[in-house]
Amino acid sequence: MRLQFVGKVRPLDRLSYLLYAPDAVEIQEKWPLIIYLHGLSARGDDLSLLETYGLPQVMAEGYKAPAFVAAPQLPDGLFWAQRLELLSDWLDDVLARYPIDPGRVTLTGVSLGGYGVWYWGGWQPKRFAGLMPLCGGGNYLSAQAIQRETLPLWAISGDIDPVVPLSEMTRLMTIVTHSKARQTIHEGADHDDDRVHTSPYKDSEIWDWLLAQCRNDRGI
Repeated sequence: MRLQFVGKVRPLDRLSYLLYAPDAVEIQEKWPLIIYLHGLSARGDDLSLLETYGLPQVMAEGYKAPAFVAAPQLPDGLFWAQRLELLSDWLDDVLARYPIDPGRVTLTGVSLGGYGVWYWGGWQPKRFAGLMPLCGGGNYLSAQAIQRETLPLWAISGDIDPVVPLSEMTRLMTIVTHSKARQTIHEGADHDDDRVHTSPYKDSEIWDWLLAQCRNDRGI
């Protein structure tokens, strides 16, 4: 589905997004939600750009996820860190409209979206059950908040990425050291390597991790 959220406080703030619903959604009362944040090349006003790589590509190819999957789109020239309040309002709206368990919302993203995962997850760590940034980075305050809340995190990157250097991830992982944090570094993978933007979303281990996270496990 191609949808648009209109901000209630600032109606000029709008957020277009893709939403994929699980098959036979009525068979259970509540479902997990996986939010995907895209990279730089998918910004604009054409939602089909989101389906050229990453999680939306996998969903468009027919993957049947036992969860809702939502993918918002940034307008040209903007960054996810500039839209955190709007994203939070949008998530409230999605949770109100669909049978989603608010305790099972995970956040993932690629490149620019990987940065968005670190920033949004660090800004509102209690909102999420888990974070999975791919070839992204953030700031120390975000990492400290994620560490403080023991927020499960799985960071993935390539070791020869010239666009988002591996150090963008590893410097934050020196802070996020709790027992539910892990990292995967793909040897010989640059920024365009399928292993750091699309194939993870075809991996059963990745899906098992995304679907297993539950905020209630942290007593929230």
